[in-house]
Amino acid sequence: MMKRYAEHPKRNQSGIVLVVTLLAIAMVSVLVTASVMTSSSEEKMAFNAHIAGQTFQAAESSLNEIVETDDAMFEAIDAGEGGSSSVQSFNMNINRLNSESFLLYQGKGIPVGYSLDSTISYKFQGDGRGYIDDNDTFGDADDEAATELVQGIYRISYVTEE
Repeated sequence: MMKRYAEHPKRNQSGIVLVVTLLAIAMVSVLVTASVMTSSSEEKMAFNAHIAGQTFQAAESSLNEIVETDDAMFEAIDAGEGGSSSVQSFNMNINRLNSESFLLYQGKGIPVGYSLDSTISYKFQGDGRGYIDDNDTFGDADDEAATELVQGIYRISYVTEE
């Protein structure tokens, strides 16, 4: 006679498969939550870097524009030492991105390497600002992002003052 193998009764199982499955689901949930939070943080950092780049470029562009504007330099010189030109705004053609700049006259002197009676050196401080704002006002409480650049500028004139 052949021996029959007895079937394993299901009542000997104590739910270990259920416990392991629940732990695996919990671990996967934690990993998914962590990756979503990380990607959200990285997206915010990338956006902020983009905005900082835009405001920097706007500030630099406005500073370059005012340096090339002779009228702003003459206006600052006419205001006297410590005087400044009026603030000039520049349109960046980007929604809510604003830029402005001005020159501060710091005095005159003799440029190094030039004769005393043939040239005059004019020293300015250029201030360029780029900012994202709804009301076109730099430095107020609702600026979303702002960059301010300060640069020293020299102009040498070959026309002497009389």
